[in-house]
Order: sequence, then structure tokens, then C-alpha cells
Amino acid sequence: MVISIKRNEWTYQMTDSHRSQNAALIQTNKDRRAQLDQIADIFGTKTPNETLGAIIRSFADQGLISGDIPGLKVNVASDGIVIRMDAGQPVGLSVDAAQSLIATLRAYIDGTQSGVLHNLDANYSIVRRGKALRLAVPMDSGGRAFGFDVSLDIIAHLERAIVQVQAQA
Repeated sequence: MVISIKRNEWTYQMTDSHRSQNAALIQTNKDRRAQLDQIADIFGTKTPNETLGAIIRSFADQGLISGDIPGLKVNVASDGIVIRMDAGQPVGLSVDAAQSLIATLRAYIDGTQSGVLHNLDANYSIVRRGKALRLAVPMDSGGRAFGFDVSLDIIAHLERAIVQVQAQA
């Protein structure tokens, strides 16, 4: 799925691999745009993508939809967490390594870290590309790009898993 949205245009493009590879395009009228801008003001978001992310997180928090990120699994293990991206190999992280990954993701999002990071001990890599991060778990998998708003969702998944691991201890 590809989402391409510009504030004040609210154009939604979706590519569904199960259907045609041609993008479906939905444009909203000015009344819906005004309502969506109001929602953006309520959430305090700056871009349409952030606004959609806030709506999705709100629905997930209410249990109306799954908060899962397609292709990303974060599971709890007895001594840490296990991350699996797409059909790649699962990678286990200790709680300390998972907390380090969270801190590193935040540093890339807020711009205090740049360049390519290869964490050989934890077997992941991160690189910032514009307003997205490419996260590879395991490091040699090639990884996937995630917008900053989805990267924040990944952080939330990791934090919840850490809480569960610590509760088991």
C-alpha cells in the first residue's frame, strides 16, 4: 500500500497488490478537507500522514482496529523481545538492546543522529532518508523504510513488549 497525501489537498493513493498495480486515487471535496484540517488541529499534527497516523493510533487504542504494523512482528521472549520483519529471520534483543534501539530510533527521528548505523551486537541497521528511516532487522535483510510516524508506532510496540518482559521477571 502506498499513501501519498498533501495537506490542503488530501489526496489518497492506494496500491493494492491483490488487485491491479494501478493506483486508486480518491480526492476529498473542500468540506471534507476542512474537517480533516480540524482533526489535524485536534491531534496537533502538521502533515496529512501524521494526521492519518494519529487517527489510526486513536482507533487502535480504542480497540477498534489492530495497531499492528503490517510485516512487523514484535514478540515477547523470556529474556527480551523478538523482532521479525516481513519473511526475514527473527532477531532476539535483550531488554537493554531493545531500549538502545528505541533511543536510536528517537535520535534519528529528532535529527540528533544521522548517517548509517550498523549494530553488530543486536543485528540491525538504521539509516535516515529524508522523513523516513530504513530499518533492517536482521542487518543483512535490506530492511524497509518507515515514515517517522510509523517509526513512532514501532517504538510504542517495542516499549509495550519491554513492559511485558519486565512484568514477567
